[in-house]
Amino acid sequence: MFLLNITTVRADGSQDTVELSMASQLEFEALETMSLIDAVDNKISQRILTRLSWLATKQSGSVVPASLEEYGKTIKAVGYKVETIPFGETASTPSSPASSSGESPTPN
Repeated sequence: MFLLNITTVRADGSQDTVELSMASQLEFEALETMSLIDAVDNKISQRILTRLSWLATKQSGSVVPASLEEYGKTIKAVGYKVETIPFGETASTPSSPASSSGESPTPN
């Protein structure tokens, strides 16, 4: 099991971090026709990061453009952090912003 936190840095410099819900993870898999684990482990790309940011922003209640390309014009960078949870343990998520461990943000 894992939790996926997405940090979005917008063009205006504001940023937020959202823990991607299971509903958003399932929506990602339906839209991209690949597993989220495979996407993060093997196929991470700017398109995938932008899609994850789009889903996180939408999940937080903000209105997002229908087009991924239009949404991409509103952001500067996207980062992610994966928190693994051993089976049988309770998930706990820190309330701090994205870590500077090298995993986020990814401005390429």
